[in-house]
Amino acid sequence: MGPDVDHFVVRRGVSWSGYLRALRERGEHSAPRIAYLQGLLEIMSPGLSHEKLKERIGCLVEVWCQEKGIKFDSVGSWTLKDKAVARGGRAR
Repeated sequence: MGPDVDHFVVRRGVSWSGYLRALRERGEHSAPRIAYLQGLLEIMSPGLSHEKLKERIGCLVEVWCQEKGIKFDSVGSWTLKDKAVARGGRAR
């Protein structure tokens, strides 16, 4: 498995506090990406093709918004957390 492949680790039965601990351990880095849904913790390190595709889609959306006169903000990623429904993930 080389740098062009996405790598996944999935853990089941993880508590909300376990999810928050994983976020703290990762720190303010954008990778690996961590998602949580009702006890399921997914850790993903994106590969090169994933990152290239993400950038291309972002450029297309930006041009489309400009052509349509739609206001938008281009932002980095941030972590969304909702303890009430036991889910969280990194938005981009």
